[in-house]
Amino acid sequence: MVEGEHDRRAVLDAVEADIEITGGFALTDELIQRLRSLQEKRGLVILTDPDFTGEVIRRSLQKRIPGVEHAYLAKADAERSGDIGVENANPEAICKALSFVRKESKSIQETFTMLDLYRLHLTGHPKSEALRMKVSEQLKIGFGNGKKFCKQLNTYQITPLELMEAIESSKELISP
Repeated sequence: MVEGEHDRRAVLDAVEADIEITGGFALTDELIQRLRSLQEKRGLVILTDPDFTGEVIRRSLQKRIPGVEHAYLAKADAERSGDIGVENANPEAICKALSFVRKESKSIQETFTMLDLYRLHLTGHPKSEALRMKVSEQLKIGFGNGKKFCKQLNTYQITPLELMEAIESSKELISP
């Protein structure tokens, strides 16, 4: 599921799939019912723009349609001439995002705390934001502040090993 027709076309250039369009914030009761039905029958993957509006739409759908799965594009992969959106991503980036679909855990275990993130330099340090951004891209969990990042790690049941590997490969990317 994507936000608009241009997004739909970009995804169809990358994969063969049935793609629903939200129409942005136009989440009517009829649309939600149709999406719930699709989710129950064969599952539903949300791929919204990696911006504030896309995150608001994603959270709204997540609350109203239990069990949806999530695919995330990095901002760098979805940006063209200052415009951020799925429609700007090339087919390879879209395929990569869809190959790392994440499903929320029904019972969220707190594997990571804010103190863990501080100790790993993912919060409270000069390069924390840049490191979180790169680690988020590596893990395909969407970018956010420290609190949101911690929630995403726990929601998608990222293992300590996965996190450490992503940190190690990301540190190289942000080193001077």
